[in-house]
Amino acid sequence: NLRLWSSRCTLYGVSEGDIVAYAETSCAPNKAMLSEHGWVYLTNDSSDYMQYLFGGQAWTESEANNAVTTLTDRHNTLADRGILYRKFVIPEKAAVYPEYLPKVFEPLPIPRGRPAQVAEDATVPGYSYVADILKDAKSRGLVYFKGDSHTSWFGAYFVYNHIIESLNAGLHPNQRKPPIPLSKLTPSMVG
Repeated sequence: NLRLWSSRCTLYGVSEGDIVAYAETSCAPNKAMLSEHGWVYLTNDSSDYMQYLFGGQAWTESEANNAVTTLTDRHNTLADRGILYRKFVIPEKAAVYPEYLPKVFEPLPIPRGRPAQVAEDATVPGYSYVADILKDAKSRGLVYFKGDSHTSWFGAYFVYNHIIESLNAGLHPNQRKPPIPLSKLTPSMVG
């Protein structure tokens, strides 16, 4: 049972030391932190995402090679059987909206060594990390919810459009289907 708002703390500027560890410790045991801008971000999650995002953790060369080899082998094995394989990775909100993180993170650069970016930079066939697509799309509207870690319906549309384009690129022209235009979609509440 997760209670996001069970406690509140203020993160003060830290000029040295591990800022990510400081934020995680300050927010523990909670799994979310609220920034001064009113945006909620995941922290203390099971994947150590913030540590990877800011370079506190990184894949070893062996881990990176293993991941790239596994994804490439999977793609090639399925292609040999006539199966189109694609892997799409949706970034955490902090990779797309670092500007709304708590101010304590401002001095930290975001290196390219996080796992999803490593696989993207290795040009694994069929692999797509959609961070750049969502960064470009955010000039058109909010692509993530401020109070949640998931893409908004608007952000999900850009991901959907990219997936359809990627799938179509691997299909015979008579098998391709255009994405549903945004103007034809309407958000609705279910339940």
